[in-house]
Amino acid sequence: MQWLWSVKLSEKGNMTTHLNTFWELANQVRALSSDGKGVPDSDLVSIICLSLPPSYQPLIMALQSRSEVSTSDFLSGRLLQESSRRQAAGEMSKSKDTNTTESAFTVGTGTF
Repeated sequence: MQWLWSVKLSEKGNMTTHLNTFWELANQVRALSSDGKGVPDSDLVSIICLSLPPSYQPLIMALQSRSEVSTSDFLSGRLLQESSRRQAAGEMSKSKDTNTTESAFTVGTGTF
């Protein structure tokens, strides 16, 4: 259980790797539990939320404000979607920065 609680995602960390590690540890806890059930799903949701960096807090707050109870599977899916969205936005930002730099360089060389 200590390992499960100690898993943390850094701001630049990989969400897929993070969740894979989390679920591997959760499954180990389940296998070691006397009843074979492991950690209740509502506790897994809380542990996952606490394992995330501060930049994920708006998403967590939005999910917690839903009238439906979030399951750990639902939360994992939303986190993977958010991670993909952030990665795509980061790639677009890098692309825009590269295009801006190239355009400025091209304009600059054309004036000489």
